[in-house]
Amino acid sequence: MATGDFLQQWPMLSLPGTLPLSLTRTYRSTENFAGLFGPKWSDDWSQHLKREGEATHFTDADGVVYTFHTPDENVFSVNLHAGHYLLFGSLTGGLHLFDRQTQLTRSFEQPAGDKRLLSAIRDRHHNHITFHYDDPFGEQQYRLSQIIHSDGYRLLLDYDQNRLASVEYRTESLRQTLVTCQYNAQHYLAECHSFQFSHLWHEYDPRGAMPRWHDTDSTDMSMEYDNRGRVVSVSTPQGYWQDRFLYDDVNKVTTYLDAEGGCTRYWYRLCKNP
Repeated sequence: MATGDFLQQWPMLSLPGTLPLSLTRTYRSTENFAGLFGPKWSDDWSQHLKREGEATHFTDADGVVYTFHTPDENVFSVNLHAGHYLLFGSLTGGLHLFDRQTQLTRSFEQPAGDKRLLSAIRDRHHNHITFHYDDPFGEQQYRLSQIIHSDGYRLLLDYDQNRLASVEYRTESLRQTLVTCQYNAQHYLAECHSFQFSHLWHEYDPRGAMPRWHDTDSTDMSMEYDNRGRVVSVSTPQGYWQDRFLYDDVNKVTTYLDAEGGCTRYWYRLCKNP
């Protein structure tokens, strides 16, 4: 409500097992992040670390950045705003992020320029998922090519100019395409089909804001934005959504007007990144 971002989150796949594996993509209209699904989209498998001075920044599955104080070679640091995250390891070796809430450890051991890419997820019972990368053009532009699970299956990823085109599930006896994607001329995700979930289409303006999306279930939603890229209205042809947003930057309050005539105000305060 404070930023005026249009947020959209869609599950792409969800594989049960001793250590469940999922892929969810998240869109934020004012975000500059680019993951597997191109500009504006973050996702579970594009989580990474980035070193900057005496700090290390962790970008999570939603594109949110958490900062850790890491001035020394040996790292043992807790984020002050998200105390369940513990970053440990060494700056020149492997760095690992333990999540006290999920009891999972993420490892970041694949260098890619100034980033460390996600290389493994492990639980306390030695179940593990490993992420493997290739450098198809020899330019140290690493991209995720394969995911191997200790349960015995693997996922193969194919690309369209470094944007995810498909995910294929494989075992010794089965091959199944789980996800397919297509992109527009500006490299934004235009169409995405999930074998488990839904088939969706997205449209974008020149800034990358999404004025419309629709699916195969007759959902068709339109959004309007102000000159600062904030959502000012959301509507559907059927009238289920006819909502408006008013922004008062001076008093730091956002007013939400819903389709039934309701009025809700949200006060906020500015804060630094976590």
